[in-house]
Amino acid sequence: MQGQCAKRKTPECCGDRVREPGVQARLAVVGIDYKTSSLREREPLQLAMEDLPRVNDLLVSTPGVMEVAAICTCNRIEFYLVLREKAAAWNVVAAMYEKYRAIDPTPLREKFYERTEAHAVRHILRLAAGLNSMVLGETQIFGQIKQAYSIACSIKSAGKILHRLFHQAFRTGKRVREETAIGRGAVSVGGVAARLVRERLGESANPRIVFIGVNDMITLAADHFRKAGYSRFSFVNRTREHAEKLAETFGGTAYALSEMRTLIGAADVVVACTGSATPLVTQDLVRQAIGGASAQNILILDLGVPRDVEPAVGTLPGAVLLDLDSIQRELHSGLEERASAIGPAEDIVETKLEQFVYWYEAVRLEPIYNGMGEQFETIRAEELSSVTDDCPAGYREKIEQFSVRLARRLLQSACRRLE
Repeated sequence: MQGQCAKRKTPECCGDRVREPGVQARLAVVGIDYKTSSLREREPLQLAMEDLPRVNDLLVSTPGVMEVAAICTCNRIEFYLVLREKAAAWNVVAAMYEKYRAIDPTPLREKFYERTEAHAVRHILRLAAGLNSMVLGETQIFGQIKQAYSIACSIKSAGKILHRLFHQAFRTGKRVREETAIGRGAVSVGGVAARLVRERLGESANPRIVFIGVNDMITLAADHFRKAGYSRFSFVNRTREHAEKLAETFGGTAYALSEMRTLIGAADVVVACTGSATPLVTQDLVRQAIGGASAQNILILDLGVPRDVEPAVGTLPGAVLLDLDSIQRELHSGLEERASAIGPAEDIVETKLEQFVYWYEAVRLEPIYNGMGEQFETIRAEELSSVTDDCPAGYREKIEQFSVRLARRLLQSACRRLE
Protein backbone atom coordinates (compact mmCIF):
# COMPACT_ATOMS: atom_id res chain seq x y z
CA MET A 1 0.00 0.00 0.00
CA GLN A 2 2.66 2.46 0.97
CA GLY A 3 4.64 1.72 -2.16
CA GLN A 4 2.00 3.40 -4.28
CA CYS A 5 2.92 6.82 -2.99
CA ALA A 6 6.35 8.25 -2.30
CA LYS A 7 6.82 9.46 1.24
CA ARG A 8 6.84 13.20 1.43
CA LYS A 9 10.19 14.84 2.12
CA THR A 10 9.88 16.85 5.31
CA PRO A 11 12.49 17.48 7.99
CA GLU A 12 10.19 15.99 10.63
CA CYS A 13 9.05 12.48 11.35
CA CYS A 14 5.40 11.67 10.81
CA GLY A 15 3.61 14.60 12.25
CA ASP A 16 5.20 17.97 12.71
CA ARG A 17 4.77 19.39 9.24
CA VAL A 18 6.43 22.77 8.69
CA ARG A 19 4.12 25.76 8.70
CA GLU A 20 5.06 29.15 7.39
CA PRO A 21 5.62 31.83 10.02
CA GLY A 22 2.49 33.88 10.58
CA VAL A 23 0.15 31.41 8.85
CA GLN A 24 -2.85 30.38 10.94
CA ALA A 25 -4.32 26.91 10.52
CA ARG A 26 -7.98 26.11 9.91
CA LEU A 27 -9.46 22.65 10.52
CA ALA A 28 -12.24 21.32 8.28
CA VAL A 29 -13.96 18.09 7.30
CA VAL A 30 -15.71 17.56 3.98
CA GLY A 31 -17.76 14.39 3.64
CA ILE A 32 -20.71 12.49 2.27
CA ASP A 33 -22.44 9.63 4.07
CA TYR A 34 -25.49 7.39 4.27
CA LYS A 35 -27.53 10.17 5.90
CA THR A 36 -26.98 12.70 3.15
CA SER A 37 -26.91 10.46 0.09
CA SER A 38 -28.04 7.20 -1.40
CA LEU A 39 -25.79 4.27 -2.20
CA ARG A 40 -26.18 5.03 -5.93
CA GLU A 41 -24.97 8.59 -5.40
CA ARG A 42 -21.92 7.55 -3.35
CA GLU A 43 -20.77 4.76 -5.64
CA PRO A 44 -18.82 6.88 -8.18
CA LEU A 45 -17.06 8.70 -5.33
CA GLN A 46 -16.07 5.59 -3.37
CA LEU A 47 -12.40 5.12 -2.54
CA ALA A 48 -10.79 1.84 -1.57
CA MET A 49 -8.19 1.63 1.18
CA GLU A 50 -5.49 1.16 -1.46
CA ASP A 51 -6.55 4.50 -2.99
CA LEU A 52 -5.99 6.48 0.19
CA PRO A 53 -2.19 6.91 0.05
CA ARG A 54 -2.40 8.49 -3.40
CA VAL A 55 -5.49 10.52 -2.49
CA ASN A 56 -3.86 11.86 0.67
CA ASP A 57 -0.74 12.71 -1.28
CA LEU A 58 -2.70 14.58 -3.96
CA LEU A 59 -4.61 16.54 -1.35
CA VAL A 60 -1.63 17.51 0.78
CA SER A 61 0.21 18.62 -2.36
CA THR A 62 -2.58 21.08 -3.15
CA PRO A 63 -1.77 24.75 -2.48
CA GLY A 64 -3.33 25.82 0.79
CA VAL A 65 -3.44 22.31 2.32
CA MET A 66 -1.17 21.71 5.30
CA GLU A 67 -2.39 18.31 6.54
CA VAL A 68 -4.90 15.69 5.41
CA ALA A 69 -6.35 12.32 6.39
CA ALA A 70 -9.08 10.62 4.36
CA ILE A 71 -11.55 8.10 5.80
CA CYS A 72 -13.53 5.80 3.55
CA THR A 73 -16.01 3.14 4.66
CA CYS A 74 -19.09 1.53 3.13
CA ASN A 75 -21.24 4.30 4.57
CA ARG A 76 -19.09 7.43 4.37
CA ILE A 77 -16.25 9.23 2.62
CA GLU A 78 -14.59 12.01 4.63
CA PHE A 79 -11.58 14.27 4.24
CA TYR A 80 -10.06 15.89 7.33
CA LEU A 81 -8.05 18.92 6.27
CA VAL A 82 -5.83 21.48 7.97
CA LEU A 83 -5.86 24.49 5.67
CA ARG A 84 -4.25 27.86 5.36
CA GLU A 85 -6.70 30.62 6.17
CA LYS A 86 -8.01 31.35 2.68
CA ALA A 87 -8.09 27.81 1.22
CA ALA A 88 -11.60 26.49 0.45
CA ALA A 89 -12.11 22.93 1.70
CA TRP A 90 -14.75 21.95 -0.88
CA ASN A 91 -12.67 23.24 -3.79
CA VAL A 92 -9.71 21.15 -2.60
CA VAL A 93 -11.78 17.96 -2.48
CA ALA A 94 -13.52 18.64 -5.81
CA ALA A 95 -10.18 19.25 -7.52
CA MET A 96 -8.86 15.95 -6.16
CA TYR A 97 -11.78 13.99 -7.65
CA GLU A 98 -11.31 15.70 -11.00
CA LYS A 99 -7.62 14.85 -11.03
CA TYR A 100 -7.77 11.35 -9.52
CA ARG A 101 -11.06 10.07 -10.92
CA ALA A 102 -11.73 12.48 -13.81
CA ILE A 103 -15.17 13.21 -12.37
CA ASP A 104 -16.76 16.46 -11.28
CA PRO A 105 -18.56 16.05 -7.93
CA THR A 106 -20.21 19.47 -8.18
CA PRO A 107 -23.66 18.06 -9.13
CA LEU A 108 -23.61 16.30 -5.73
CA ARG A 109 -22.42 19.35 -3.83
CA GLU A 110 -25.58 19.57 -1.73
CA LYS A 111 -25.08 15.96 -0.64
CA PHE A 112 -21.73 16.82 0.96
CA TYR A 113 -21.41 18.31 4.42
CA GLU A 114 -18.63 20.67 5.41
CA ARG A 115 -17.79 21.39 9.03
CA THR A 116 -15.00 23.54 10.40
CA GLU A 117 -13.09 24.09 13.62
CA ALA A 118 -14.97 22.87 16.73
CA HIS A 119 -17.80 21.46 14.59
CA ALA A 120 -15.30 19.31 12.68
CA VAL A 121 -13.76 18.12 15.95
CA ARG A 122 -17.16 17.21 17.41
CA HIS A 123 -17.96 15.29 14.21
CA ILE A 124 -15.00 12.89 14.44
CA LEU A 125 -15.35 12.48 18.21
CA ARG A 126 -18.98 11.44 17.76
CA LEU A 127 -17.95 9.17 14.92
CA ALA A 128 -15.35 7.37 17.05
CA ALA A 129 -17.88 7.09 19.89
CA GLY A 130 -20.35 5.26 17.66
CA LEU A 131 -22.87 8.11 17.79
CA ASN A 132 -22.74 8.92 14.09
CA SER A 133 -22.91 5.44 12.58
CA MET A 134 -25.62 3.54 10.75
CA VAL A 135 -25.70 1.19 13.75
CA LEU A 136 -25.67 3.10 17.03
CA GLY A 137 -22.60 2.12 19.04
CA GLU A 138 -20.99 0.00 16.33
CA THR A 139 -17.35 -0.87 16.90
CA GLN A 140 -16.20 -1.41 13.31
CA ILE A 141 -15.91 2.32 12.60
CA PHE A 142 -13.33 2.65 15.39
CA GLY A 143 -10.94 0.31 13.60
CA GLN A 144 -11.62 1.97 10.26
CA ILE A 145 -10.67 5.38 11.67
CA LYS A 146 -7.45 3.90 13.05
CA GLN A 147 -6.62 2.34 9.70
CA ALA A 148 -7.24 5.60 7.84
CA TYR A 149 -5.05 7.48 10.31
CA SER A 150 -2.28 4.90 9.92
CA ILE A 151 -2.34 5.40 6.15
CA ALA A 152 -2.06 9.17 6.55
CA CYS A 153 0.89 8.65 8.89
CA SER A 154 2.59 6.30 6.43
CA ILE A 155 2.99 9.06 3.84
CA LYS A 156 3.31 11.90 6.35
CA SER A 157 0.17 13.71 5.22
CA ALA A 158 -0.98 14.00 8.84
CA GLY A 159 0.72 16.59 11.00
CA LYS A 160 0.64 17.99 14.48
CA ILE A 161 -3.02 18.99 14.48
CA LEU A 162 -4.41 15.83 12.92
CA HIS A 163 -2.25 13.65 15.16
CA ARG A 164 -3.78 15.29 18.20
CA LEU A 165 -7.27 15.19 16.69
CA PHE A 166 -7.25 11.49 15.85
CA HIS A 167 -5.73 10.46 19.16
CA GLN A 168 -8.38 12.50 20.96
CA ALA A 169 -10.97 10.64 18.88
CA PHE A 170 -9.47 7.29 19.92
CA ARG A 171 -9.53 8.32 23.58
CA THR A 172 -13.14 9.46 23.25
CA GLY A 173 -14.32 6.26 21.61
CA LYS A 174 -12.57 4.08 24.17
CA ARG A 175 -13.97 5.99 27.11
CA VAL A 176 -17.53 6.06 25.76
CA ARG A 177 -17.51 2.30 25.32
CA GLU A 178 -15.99 1.71 28.75
CA GLU A 179 -18.25 4.07 30.72
CA THR A 180 -21.61 3.86 28.93
CA ALA A 181 -23.92 1.17 27.62
CA ILE A 182 -23.70 2.36 24.04
CA GLY A 183 -21.76 -0.72 22.94
CA ARG A 184 -24.03 -3.16 24.77
CA GLY A 185 -25.46 -5.49 22.20
CA ALA A 186 -24.12 -3.26 19.43
CA VAL A 187 -23.70 -4.79 16.03
CA SER A 188 -21.87 -4.08 12.84
CA VAL A 189 -23.44 -4.28 9.41
CA GLY A 190 -22.23 -7.89 9.36
CA GLY A 191 -24.09 -8.52 12.59
CA VAL A 192 -27.28 -7.10 11.14
CA ALA A 193 -26.79 -9.35 8.11
CA ALA A 194 -26.62 -12.40 10.38
CA ARG A 195 -29.79 -11.32 12.17
CA LEU A 196 -31.64 -10.87 8.89
CA VAL A 197 -30.67 -14.39 7.81
CA ARG A 198 -31.85 -15.82 11.11
CA GLU A 199 -35.18 -13.98 10.85
CA ARG A 200 -35.81 -15.19 7.31
CA LEU A 201 -34.58 -18.77 7.60
CA GLY A 202 -35.52 -19.60 11.17
CA GLU A 203 -33.56 -20.46 14.28
CA SER A 204 -33.05 -24.12 13.46
CA ALA A 205 -31.70 -23.74 9.91
CA ASN A 206 -28.02 -24.15 9.10
CA PRO A 207 -27.94 -22.59 5.62
CA ARG A 208 -25.25 -22.98 3.01
CA ILE A 209 -23.53 -19.57 3.01
CA VAL A 210 -21.22 -18.32 0.27
CA PHE A 211 -18.95 -15.36 1.08
CA ILE A 212 -17.59 -13.50 -1.96
CA GLY A 213 -14.52 -11.38 -1.24
CA VAL A 214 -11.81 -11.26 1.41
CA ASN A 215 -11.69 -8.13 3.59
CA ASP A 216 -12.63 -6.81 7.02
CA MET A 217 -16.35 -6.66 6.23
CA ILE A 218 -16.45 -10.30 5.11
CA THR A 219 -14.37 -11.36 8.12
CA LEU A 220 -16.73 -9.61 10.53
CA ALA A 221 -19.78 -11.02 8.78
CA ALA A 222 -18.37 -14.56 8.91
CA ASP A 223 -17.63 -14.11 12.61
CA HIS A 224 -21.22 -13.03 13.30
CA PHE A 225 -22.60 -15.94 11.28
CA ARG A 226 -20.42 -18.38 13.19
CA LYS A 227 -21.57 -16.93 16.52
CA ALA A 228 -25.14 -17.37 15.30
CA GLY A 229 -24.46 -21.10 15.04
CA TYR A 230 -23.95 -21.36 11.29
CA SER A 231 -21.14 -23.54 9.97
CA ARG A 232 -21.68 -24.41 6.29
CA PHE A 233 -19.34 -21.81 4.77
CA SER A 234 -17.75 -21.37 1.35
CA PHE A 235 -15.27 -18.55 0.70
CA VAL A 236 -14.74 -17.25 -2.83
CA ASN A 237 -12.02 -14.87 -3.94
CA ARG A 238 -10.12 -13.90 -7.04
CA THR A 239 -6.99 -15.14 -5.25
CA ARG A 240 -7.88 -18.53 -3.83
CA GLU A 241 -5.02 -18.47 -1.30
CA HIS A 242 -6.62 -15.51 0.46
CA ALA A 243 -9.93 -17.36 0.65
CA GLU A 244 -8.13 -20.34 2.17
CA LYS A 245 -7.04 -18.23 5.13
CA LEU A 246 -10.65 -17.37 5.96
CA ALA A 247 -11.67 -21.00 5.45
CA GLU A 248 -9.04 -22.05 7.99
CA THR A 249 -10.23 -19.41 10.47
CA PHE A 250 -13.96 -20.05 10.27
CA GLY A 251 -14.17 -23.54 8.85
CA GLY A 252 -15.44 -24.24 5.37
CA THR A 253 -13.90 -24.46 1.94
CA ALA A 254 -12.09 -21.98 -0.29
CA TYR A 255 -12.80 -21.51 -3.99
CA ALA A 256 -11.60 -19.42 -6.89
CA LEU A 257 -13.84 -16.81 -8.47
CA SER A 258 -14.31 -19.03 -11.53
CA GLU A 259 -16.39 -21.41 -9.37
CA MET A 260 -18.77 -18.72 -8.14
CA ARG A 261 -21.76 -19.63 -10.34
CA THR A 262 -21.78 -23.25 -9.23
CA LEU A 263 -21.55 -22.22 -5.59
CA ILE A 264 -24.39 -19.71 -5.90
CA GLY A 265 -26.51 -22.43 -7.48
CA ALA A 266 -26.13 -24.52 -4.33
CA ALA A 267 -26.31 -21.68 -1.78
CA ASP A 268 -29.08 -20.54 0.56
CA VAL A 269 -27.31 -17.27 1.38
CA VAL A 270 -24.72 -15.22 -0.51
CA VAL A 271 -22.77 -12.41 1.17
CA ALA A 272 -20.77 -10.23 -1.23
CA CYS A 273 -18.26 -7.50 -0.49
CA THR A 274 -15.29 -6.97 -2.81
CA GLY A 275 -13.26 -4.09 -4.15
CA SER A 276 -14.54 -4.54 -7.69
CA ALA A 277 -15.50 -1.41 -9.61
CA THR A 278 -18.31 -3.31 -11.38
CA PRO A 279 -20.79 -5.93 -10.11
CA LEU A 280 -19.43 -9.46 -10.05
CA VAL A 281 -22.80 -11.06 -9.38
CA THR A 282 -24.91 -10.29 -12.43
CA GLN A 283 -28.53 -11.01 -13.18
CA ASP A 284 -27.59 -13.52 -15.91
CA LEU A 285 -25.18 -15.35 -13.61
CA VAL A 286 -27.77 -15.73 -10.84
CA ARG A 287 -30.52 -16.71 -13.29
CA GLN A 288 -28.32 -19.47 -14.67
CA ALA A 289 -27.24 -20.52 -11.19
CA ILE A 290 -30.63 -20.86 -9.51
CA GLY A 291 -32.68 -22.05 -12.49
CA GLY A 292 -36.45 -21.67 -12.62
CA ALA A 293 -38.75 -19.79 -10.30
CA SER A 294 -39.54 -22.78 -8.11
CA ALA A 295 -36.08 -24.29 -8.10
CA GLN A 296 -34.58 -22.34 -5.23
CA ASN A 297 -34.99 -19.48 -2.78
CA ILE A 298 -31.79 -17.57 -2.18
CA LEU A 299 -31.02 -14.56 0.03
CA ILE A 300 -28.26 -12.29 -1.32
CA LEU A 301 -26.67 -9.64 0.89
CA ASP A 302 -24.64 -7.04 -0.99
CA LEU A 303 -22.37 -5.23 1.51
CA GLY A 304 -20.12 -3.67 -1.11
CA VAL A 305 -19.64 -0.09 -2.25
CA PRO A 306 -19.63 0.07 -5.24
CA ARG A 307 -22.25 -2.65 -5.33
CA ASP A 308 -21.12 -6.20 -6.07
CA VAL A 309 -24.56 -7.41 -7.14
CA GLU A 310 -26.59 -6.00 -10.00
CA PRO A 311 -29.84 -4.49 -8.62
CA ALA A 312 -31.76 -6.43 -11.28
CA VAL A 313 -30.90 -9.65 -9.41
CA GLY A 314 -33.61 -8.70 -6.93
CA THR A 315 -36.27 -9.03 -9.64
CA LEU A 316 -35.54 -12.72 -10.25
CA PRO A 317 -38.09 -15.24 -8.95
CA GLY A 318 -36.66 -17.03 -5.95
CA ALA A 319 -34.04 -14.35 -5.20
CA VAL A 320 -34.18 -11.78 -2.39
CA LEU A 321 -31.55 -9.03 -2.61
CA LEU A 322 -30.63 -6.69 0.23
CA ASP A 323 -28.02 -3.97 -0.28
CA LEU A 324 -26.71 -1.45 2.26
CA ASP A 325 -29.67 0.85 1.70
CA SER A 326 -32.01 -2.05 2.43
CA ILE A 327 -30.05 -3.01 5.53
CA GLN A 328 -30.23 0.56 6.79
CA ARG A 329 -34.01 0.34 6.79
CA GLU A 330 -33.76 -2.77 8.96
CA LEU A 331 -31.67 -1.06 11.60
CA HIS A 332 -34.38 0.81 13.45
CA SER A 333 -35.22 -2.17 15.64
CA GLY A 334 -33.11 -3.10 18.64
CA LEU A 335 -31.77 0.41 19.30
CA GLU A 336 -33.80 1.20 22.42
CA GLU A 337 -31.38 -0.53 24.81
CA ARG A 338 -28.47 1.60 23.66
CA ALA A 339 -30.41 4.83 23.20
CA SER A 340 -30.27 5.55 26.94
CA ALA A 341 -26.49 5.85 26.65
CA ILE A 342 -26.61 8.67 24.11
CA GLY A 343 -26.79 11.43 26.73
CA PRO A 344 -23.79 10.25 28.81
CA ALA A 345 -21.83 9.58 25.62
CA GLU A 346 -22.54 13.09 24.33
CA ASP A 347 -21.32 14.50 27.66
CA ILE A 348 -18.00 12.68 27.25
CA VAL A 349 -17.73 13.97 23.68
CA GLU A 350 -18.25 17.56 24.84
CA THR A 351 -15.59 17.21 27.54
CA LYS A 352 -13.08 15.82 25.08
CA LEU A 353 -14.06 18.49 22.57
CA GLU A 354 -13.36 21.25 25.05
CA GLN A 355 -9.97 19.76 25.86
CA PHE A 356 -9.00 19.60 22.22
CA VAL A 357 -10.27 23.08 21.34
CA TYR A 358 -8.26 24.56 24.19
CA TRP A 359 -5.09 22.96 22.84
CA TYR A 360 -6.01 23.70 19.22
CA GLU A 361 -6.59 27.41 19.74
CA ALA A 362 -3.12 27.70 21.20
CA VAL A 363 -1.42 25.69 18.45
CA ARG A 364 -3.12 27.34 15.48
CA LEU A 365 -2.06 30.73 16.80
CA GLU A 366 1.50 29.68 17.59
CA PRO A 367 3.02 32.65 15.71
CA ILE A 368 1.34 34.88 18.32
CA TYR A 369 1.40 32.57 21.33
CA ASN A 370 5.04 31.68 20.80
CA GLY A 371 4.73 28.33 22.53
CA MET A 372 2.83 29.54 25.59
CA GLY A 373 -0.12 27.28 24.81
CA GLU A 374 2.02 24.16 25.19
CA GLN A 375 3.43 25.50 28.45
CA PHE A 376 -0.02 26.32 29.82
CA GLU A 377 -1.32 22.85 28.91
CA THR A 378 1.64 21.12 30.55
CA ILE A 379 1.19 23.11 33.76
CA ARG A 380 -2.60 22.60 33.73
CA ALA A 381 -2.28 18.81 33.31
CA GLU A 382 0.39 18.48 36.01
CA GLU A 383 -1.51 20.51 38.58
CA LEU A 384 -4.81 18.82 37.78
CA SER A 385 -3.44 15.30 38.25
CA SER A 386 -2.32 16.14 41.76
CA VAL A 387 -5.84 16.95 42.95
CA THR A 388 -8.19 14.68 40.99
CA ASP A 389 -6.76 11.21 41.54
CA ASP A 390 -9.00 10.51 44.54
CA CYS A 391 -12.07 12.41 43.32
CA PRO A 392 -15.27 10.68 42.20
CA ALA A 393 -15.70 10.54 38.42
CA GLY A 394 -18.40 13.22 38.35
CA TYR A 395 -16.23 15.70 40.22
CA ARG A 396 -13.24 14.93 38.01
CA GLU A 397 -15.29 15.90 34.97
CA LYS A 398 -16.29 19.24 36.47
CA ILE A 399 -12.78 20.05 37.67
CA GLU A 400 -11.34 19.09 34.26
CA GLN A 401 -13.77 21.38 32.46
CA PHE A 402 -13.10 24.21 34.90
CA SER A 403 -9.32 23.90 34.51
CA VAL A 404 -9.57 23.96 30.71
CA ARG A 405 -11.74 27.08 30.71
CA LEU A 406 -9.53 28.83 33.25
CA ALA A 407 -6.30 28.04 31.37
CA ARG A 408 -7.86 29.15 28.08
CA ARG A 409 -8.93 32.51 29.48
CA LEU A 410 -5.54 33.11 31.10
CA LEU A 411 -3.79 32.21 27.84
CA GLN A 412 -6.01 34.48 25.78
CA SER A 413 -5.48 37.33 28.21
CA ALA A 414 -1.71 36.87 28.15
CA CYS A 415 -1.62 36.73 24.36
CA ARG A 416 -3.70 39.85 23.89
CA ARG A 417 -0.94 41.72 25.66
CA LEU A 418 1.53 40.40 23.04
CA GLU A 419 -0.50 41.30 19.95
